[in-house]
Amino acid sequence: MRERWQKVDEVLHRAMELRSPEREDFVARATADDPELAGEVRSLLAAHREAGTFLESPAAERVKGTAEPILSWEGKTIGPYEIVETLGHGGMGTVYLAVRADDAYQKKVAIKRISPGALNEELLQRFRAERQILASLEHPNIARLYDGGTSPEGLPFLVMEYVEGLSIDRFCEEHRLSLEQRLELCQPILDAVSYAHRKLVVHRDIKPGNILVTPQGVPKLLDFGIAKLLAPDGEEGGDWTRTSHRRLTPNYASPEQLRGDQITTASDVYSLGVLLYQLVTGHLPRRLEISASGKLDTPTGQPPTLPSKVVLRAGEASGDSSFRSRYGVPAKQVSRKLRGDLDTILLAALREEPERRYPSVEQLSADLRRARDGLPVQARKDTFGYRAGKFVARNRSSVAAALAFLVLLVGFLVTTVRKNQEIARERDRVAAESEKALLENRKTRQVSAFLQDLLEGSDPWQTGRRDITVREALDRGATSLASRSGMDPQIRALLMETTGSIYSKLGLYDEALAHLERSLELRRASGGDEEIAAGMVSLGAVATEVGDFERAKELLDGALEIRQRVFSAQDPRMAEIHAAQADLRFEEGGYLAAIEGYEAALEIYRALGEIEGTDAARAMNQMGLALVFDGRPAQAEPLFEDSLRVFRDQLGPDHPWVAVTLDSLSEIASRKGDHATAEALGREGVAISRRVFGDVHPDLGQKLNNLSVLLSRGGKDDEAIEMQKEALGIARKVLGDEHQYIALGLSNLGSLQKQMGRFEEAEAALVESLEVFRKTSAPGNPNGAFILVSLGDLYRQTGRLELAESTLRAGVEERRRALGGEHVLTAIAEGMLGGCLVEMRRFEEAEDLLVRSFEIQEAIPGHDRNELVVVLRNLVHLYEAWERGEQGEPYRARLRGLVPETREGA
Repeated sequence: MRERWQKVDEVLHRAMELRSPEREDFVARATADDPELAGEVRSLLAAHREAGTFLESPAAERVKGTAEPILSWEGKTIGPYEIVETLGHGGMGTVYLAVRADDAYQKKVAIKRISPGALNEELLQRFRAERQILASLEHPNIARLYDGGTSPEGLPFLVMEYVEGLSIDRFCEEHRLSLEQRLELCQPILDAVSYAHRKLVVHRDIKPGNILVTPQGVPKLLDFGIAKLLAPDGEEGGDWTRTSHRRLTPNYASPEQLRGDQITTASDVYSLGVLLYQLVTGHLPRRLEISASGKLDTPTGQPPTLPSKVVLRAGEASGDSSFRSRYGVPAKQVSRKLRGDLDTILLAALREEPERRYPSVEQLSADLRRARDGLPVQARKDTFGYRAGKFVARNRSSVAAALAFLVLLVGFLVTTVRKNQEIARERDRVAAESEKALLENRKTRQVSAFLQDLLEGSDPWQTGRRDITVREALDRGATSLASRSGMDPQIRALLMETTGSIYSKLGLYDEALAHLERSLELRRASGGDEEIAAGMVSLGAVATEVGDFERAKELLDGALEIRQRVFSAQDPRMAEIHAAQADLRFEEGGYLAAIEGYEAALEIYRALGEIEGTDAARAMNQMGLALVFDGRPAQAEPLFEDSLRVFRDQLGPDHPWVAVTLDSLSEIASRKGDHATAEALGREGVAISRRVFGDVHPDLGQKLNNLSVLLSRGGKDDEAIEMQKEALGIARKVLGDEHQYIALGLSNLGSLQKQMGRFEEAEAALVESLEVFRKTSAPGNPNGAFILVSLGDLYRQTGRLELAESTLRAGVEERRRALGGEHVLTAIAEGMLGGCLVEMRRFEEAEDLLVRSFEIQEAIPGHDRNELVVVLRNLVHLYEAWERGEQGEPYRARLRGLVPETREGA
């Protein structure tokens, strides 16, 4: 009976994945030699159509051997959860939408329960494995497990994150994502699968329906219901993973899955290859058929058609109209982008032999990034390793004999060397422990003496005062350090580093640099590798803050080289150096490189179980900022929310990092057009900074700068101008007149003055801003384009159109060089240039730029409404000036939907 149910379930499971017109034909072919089987499957399908509960039909009762009805949980309360509605059914059971029923918190969840009719020991094992797997996975792009238990009827259930969104293929279609945007949307999923593999988990059912994209544009990987754990030696994690009762989606399953062979991470590489192929071409690489006997035809060994050719044929077949509606560009253009590297990458992921695919998802992801960045990719049609493997297969006996002799020889040499090494290590260990004990004793005495001297300096009986400031205490400590000639050099170096770091946090950068330089000198003279690396990281971080990027790069690259030699890749000190390098890249304007650096740090924190720590929260916030500057605010928002939660939990409500994250969230609210929320969050961040740092500190200056921009977007120009001047004054006091922050502050001030019609003042500020920026920033920093575009727009508004055009073109070219032609920031600059060309009555050229700018911006979920308003106004003005008002009506209608919530002229 069990085998009978397995056959019913297998045919039913595959039928449910087909559209209604294809379903009946499939069932007829799969059950041609078994009329009774055909009747059972059709009965279950009919029950599903009528009641949505096909897993609760009489077929399931026969498996269980009882006639008890299988009831829905809708309207029931399971533990603290109230079931709201049925979301769907799958091979293991039913998924419900639920909410907490005990008012502990308000949150929607998804509850997955095993079907009563499917209860058997094998599926119970599978269900328990799913709970174990999900509990071990914590990644922003994997649906989380919150809870689990057993219902009063004895049915196991899981409580999981409820993800509301569209399947990734529907999301791409409905938002008309470009080829680059589709590949970029898949990157977080590749990272999530790679993370799961490092946790020894293979998903085994990656397909569009198991990837939902939230309204904010964040993809989430769902359903580890058929995943399996890999044992440490790479073998299967239990007999049930090998059984012929395979649960898979045929068109996305790897060849080894279809054959019932051993499953490894290479199977997920294949499924990801199918997913990528489908998203970029609109077609599956191969469609599998069910024979009349119900058996699944396995792949033939022929590689799929090149994606570039599939796209070209699709364009020809539809007269290119369908492709334009999906991508907004002709099929030939998409085909040209796929040809070469992307063709090679996708077919490498789809190779039939697992050993010939990418060795890991991480390498597949890296090749996609290299292709995006125009770098050589690692995928090749054949490799030396593959040819060598074939040679070994042809000459097994000869190779085995040679290897046997080699193993004996190497084994003898290794045993001898290891014995000598053990003797030397034991000798060195005894000597090192003795020396370490003496050093620790000396360090304790010297640090205690320093602290006693420092604290006595704050004693009213010694100083006659009770209001010693932190700065005065720090200066006294610095003087004490300089006078202690007998202090151990490494202890002096450590205390100098600490003192320098505190000076930098107070915004006293000259003092900070002096102490950190001296600390590094001492460490280089007498310290070990890690002491030197730690000093380089501290000094490199402050060099980044003051804009000495060349010095910062030299220090951080040196520290990375040392730590790569000394520590494992998962050491927290590696996370520190990745984050520090990402900070530098962010300040230089290299946002993509910064994002990769922060993600590398976060991967280490996840692996160490420290993702809820403040170091990880800092990396999340900074990564979110880089995403915002890279034009992806929807992906940044959940990172900001997670980091704010951690900071408040770990550091309290009045900590500077809480202020930083509130500032980040205010930018997101502003881009959504919610100016009241943006202002409230920004003011709360400024208030925290004033309470913590006082009225003259770079952190306060940065918060005031950002809040002034938000106030301007909300229509409060006068207050915004005054706040920007205060921010600029703080920056000049702390950083001097030549620093990148001065340039950006002047740029913001000039933009505000321009907005208010104070063109003479605005031009002076913007010209000075550009001069300072050129002196203080590395070549290729895309922030310079912000200044050029704002200055070019000022020239347009004051009637100097030729000067405006040349300045705007320079801004567009800088963005294209730094970010690429498809980037949203490039599109914004092109839109401003298009507006200038309208004024010059060069309508055709203006139309190309403006339509392209609008389509790129409109396709990005959560994109800044203020920027959309600008390009829409320019489009409406274009068609009015061109006397083609009817062509401008769709843009006018879109503008009317935004203007009530968006400041006029923002």
